[in-house]
Amino acid sequence: MADVDFRVKFPLKIETVSTPIIVSNAEPTFSQLCFLNITDAIPAGTYELKVIYEWFMPDVNDSAIFRIISPVTAGTEYRNEPSDESDVVIRALSSYFTHAGGPIGFSFEAATTAGAQDLTVNYSQLSFERVL
Repeated sequence: MADVDFRVKFPLKIETVSTPIIVSNAEPTFSQLCFLNITDAIPAGTYELKVIYEWFMPDVNDSAIFRIISPVTAGTEYRNEPSDESDVVIRALSSYFTHAGGPIGFSFEAATTAGAQDLTVNYSQLSFERVL
């Protein structure tokens, strides 16, 4: 059986925000950082969602909270704490899931813990690609 490259039928989709965003909201209120909306009638299959982000928060006693909202991620949250007031943190997350087909959208959002200093997100990127 010949190898099939599923990316030919559904190429990589990317949304990038490279303008710094200041997040002043404390949870449970989140600020949207990046939004990837796929309106194509995409085929059913297994997909990989990747998130890359760079952030800075001059406060070692509080947390930065990031989450991905979509029909398949159910608002998974990632809590990060800076280890030093001058830390610039770069993170990359990847998850695989099956999708029944059709349009789908992803929102990458951030907030801080109550009373924290503002969070600065310098860069965020969402990418979505069919892998099987």
